[in-house]
Order: sequence, then C-alpha cells, then structure tokens
Amino acid sequence: MEGTKIETIKDKKKTKQKRNSSIFGVLSFVYKIMDTKERMYFFLLIFANAVNGFFRLLPTQITAMLISLIAGQPANIFGITISNEYNIIVVIALSAVSVLVPYLLNQILGFFKNKFSLSILLKTKRVAYSWATTPRKNLNLGMTIGDATYRINDSIVDIDFVLNTFLDTIIPQVCMAVLSFIFVCTMEIWAMPVLIFGMIMSAIIFLIRQKRELPVINKVEKTNARITNFLVNTLGNLTQINLSQSQTIESENLKQRTDDYLKQSSRRYKIWCNYWIWNTIINVVCTFGIMMICALRLRSGNIIASDIVIINNYVANVFNPIQNCGWFLNSSTQLMSKIIRLQELRPTTKNSIDTSKDHYSKPIKKITLKDVTVVNDDSTTIENINYTVNKGELTVVTGESGGGKTTSLRALLGIAERKSGDIIINDEYKAKSMYSFIDRFSVVMQSPHIFNRDVKDNVYYPNVEPTQRSRETIKGLNMSNVINRKFDEDSEQEMEYKLSGGEKKRICVLRGLIQEKEVYVFDEPTNELDAENTRKVLDYINELKTHAIVMVVTHDKRMIDKADKIIKINNAVRV
Repeated sequence: MEGTKIETIKDKKKTKQKRNSSIFGVLSFVYKIMDTKERMYFFLLIFANAVNGFFRLLPTQITAMLISLIAGQPANIFGITISNEYNIIVVIALSAVSVLVPYLLNQILGFFKNKFSLSILLKTKRVAYSWATTPRKNLNLGMTIGDATYRINDSIVDIDFVLNTFLDTIIPQVCMAVLSFIFVCTMEIWAMPVLIFGMIMSAIIFLIRQKRELPVINKVEKTNARITNFLVNTLGNLTQINLSQSQTIESENLKQRTDDYLKQSSRRYKIWCNYWIWNTIINVVCTFGIMMICALRLRSGNIIASDIVIINNYVANVFNPIQNCGWFLNSSTQLMSKIIRLQELRPTTKNSIDTSKDHYSKPIKKITLKDVTVVNDDSTTIENINYTVNKGELTVVTGESGGGKTTSLRALLGIAERKSGDIIINDEYKAKSMYSFIDRFSVVMQSPHIFNRDVKDNVYYPNVEPTQRSRETIKGLNMSNVINRKFDEDSEQEMEYKLSGGEKKRICVLRGLIQEKEVYVFDEPTNELDAENTRKVLDYINELKTHAIVMVVTHDKRMIDKADKIIKINNAVRV
C-alpha cells in the first residue's frame, strides 16, 4: 500500500509538471526548432502585433472624442486635449483615416503571420520525420506505423492555429489590456479594486478548469490515436475481413473506440461550460459595478459621458485576454500532450546507434562473429553466435523457421542489439557497431520494401547510377517491361498494390544486385519467384562472390547446394 501511495504522489507531481509546462511548452518547443533568422522574424512579429494592439484602441478613443465635440465640449485622445473649435468635418475625416490604420495593419501582419506559422508547422513535420527515420537499435520505433504517421502528420496541425492565436490575438489583446487598465484607473481610480478583484477571480476559475481538464485532454488524445491505429490496421487487412465476412464485428469494434472518444470529449465540454458560466458571471458583475461607480461620478460632475464610453469599452478589453487566454492555453495544453507524444519519436541515448566510434577504411574481406549474443525487437535472443564470412565464398545460413536466422543476419548488419561478444573485420578490427559500415553493404530483407514511386526509382534506390551491368541484370530477370511503370502520386492506390508478389520480390532483389558494395546480404531472396527467375537469381548472387562477401539466409535447397559454406542456426530463445 505504501508503494502504491508513493507512485500516486509521483503521478500527481508529473501531471502538475505537464500542466505547468504546457503553458509555455508549445512556444518553447517551436522556438527550439527555429533557426536564428526565424527567431528574429518571430520576435519582429511579436513587436508588430503589440503595436497593432495599441492601434486597436483608437476607435474607442475616437468615438468618445466625437461625442464630446458634437456635444460642444472639449475632448481628448490618449490624454491630448482637442479644442471644440476644430472643424468637425476635418476631425471626422481624420478619424476615419485613423480607424483604417489598425485594419490595414492587421491585414498586412496577417499575411506574414500566416506564412510564418505554416512554415513552422511544415518544419515541425520534417523534424519529426527525421527523428522517426534516425537509425536506432533494432530499427524499432516503439509504436505502430499508423500511430507514428498520425503523430507526425495529423496530430500537430494545431501548431499553425496556436501560433496564429498567439500572434494575432494574445499579444495585441494583452497589450490592449495593460493600456486599458491604465486608462480606466487613471480616469476613475475607484475602478481599480473592482478590476483587480475580477482578474483574480477569473484567474482562479481558469486554474481550476486547467487542473480538471488536463487528464481529460490526454485521454481524448489517446482515444483518438486508438481510432487511427484501428483504421490503419483493419484497412490493411481488408482482404481477410472480406473473406471472413467480419464487417459487422469490426464496425462494432470501431464503435467502441468512437464511443470512448465521445465520452471523453463530452467530459471536456462540460468542464468548459462550467468555466464559461462562472467567467461570464464575474465579467458581468465587475462591469456592472464599474458602471454604477461611473454613474455616481457622472452625477457629481467628475466625469463626462464620453469618459463612460471609454471606460465601458476598456473594461471589456481588460477581461477579454483572460477569456481568450483560456482558449489559447486550452489549445496549448492539448497540443502539448501531442508534442510530448511526438517527441517519443526522438531517438534516446539508450536506443540510438552510435556510429562515431568506428573508423576503419580498409576494404572488408572477412567478418567474424565471436561469441555474439543479440536481442531482436521481438525479444528474440540468440546466444553464442560464432561464424565467419569471407570474400570469394557463398555463405548460406539455414535452419528451422523461427530458429533465429534473420536475427543473426541483423547482428551482422548491426541493427540487432548486441549484448555481448565481438564482431571482427579482417581479423584486425573490433567493430563497436557494424551499422557504422552499412554504406558498404547491399541488403535485401525478406519482406519487400516498395516506395510509392516509379519502378525505376525503386530499383535504383536511393540514387544508384545505371550501368551496363545493371541493364543486363534487369533484362536477365525479365524486368524490362516492369521497369518503365510509372507511379501517379495523386492516385489513391499505392504502388505495391499495382505489382504482383513476384514483381515486388524481383524489384528488391534487383536493388540489391546492381549496387557496387563490399558485402551482399540476402534474406530469402527466392521467395515468391517462379522456377526460371529463381534459377537466374541464384546465378546472379553466386557471381557476386568473385569480388565481395556474399551471405544468404534461405530454405531453398538449390541455393544451399551452391553454397561454399553452410551455417545452421536453431538456438533462438524468445522471452
């Protein structure tokens, strides 16, 4: 019980820290990804919008001035006295021009603000994508592809809205609130305690709402992510759903998730309704109190009617930022929970692959794994891996399904986490991470990896230059017609669905064969190939050993028969 209590206290502290950090967390996150030029531009926009807040006070001042002049009384604007001897037509014309100033300034700033906010949103997506594609141990993101896609592309679109709100609403309104508070208190000192009381009460109500809402916001985000993951997973298994006629079952499963989302969203809506009711009551009471004070002062002749116009409008200016800050901080809190989830894509010191400690420039002619123990991302452990692969030999790794063949291959590539043992290059260099030398490897994994691009771009991926050898290999594997297929990026059908299983496999094998590397690694290269193409692939792979190390994981007896060395692995342990 005591341990449970300690954990509960820790959870509460963690929740409080998240709530407090969310207020400035979004702006801090955005600021960190900006370069120096973008930061200067950001501060310039803040200053310009603050000035715009001052100009937004002009219409009220001008309205009060015109009321006084029409009544034949002296008027003032921002403390500057204007005699009633001025030509009223001229004053009205000048007033009309001055009213246009904040409008025009707002339109000009809006253009630059929107362009800036959109550029930051797109940059955030690029940064998040770079996190997701950074190599890490076992190449494991720690989440589903659907979840990662949602976090990068959809969940953070509110960055644009939050930045726009901050620049064109919060900054000018805070400036207006400060100036309005000063003007109101200068014109009517007894309004000060009422304003301060209202601001304190509004702040208290806001903090109560924040405390109640933050856990609900996190649940809303999680339930929404569950819907995305469900859709990605089930639509990816559409064939099985149709064959099983399980549409009704899956619709019910989706309904359960949408009901959870609706339930959490309704809780959040109720919290907001209570907040706005209490906030409106405070606003009305304070405004009424100040108007009563002004009415009494008007009777005694201490103020004039035009002063009441200014006070009434400026009181609203004082309370408006509190209400709008509520919206802004609510959006920031919700967005911060998404940013926290987005930052989970960032590699950590614990799971990142360190390639900075390996320096070896000699050609790789021999690789030895000595007493190596590795753990794959599915918790597959293989202990005491001992084998050597040499240039000039075709090395085949075989064994029972699930015995750890692919995991041993991943150990050689440096993408499976090595717990112990040594990997030695050319009998003289102990590699800290074999991934440091991945640019010297050509790798074809068991599952075909097809990009939504032209077939030619897939074959020559990432940027291999066509050669006479590559053209002959394409022709030899009967890919001359397939190689010219184009991908329409506006098409709703992905490239891999326009290719047969054998075509996808041949594209990936071609990608591996045509590269000029020191080490070639193939995982089940003949799966899904017919007899003729299998024979050709075997011949092409066997030719590679004349100038490189070649390692193949396979069950294919024809490949095993061609092997110069056979390694059997059946000692995988799943935890």
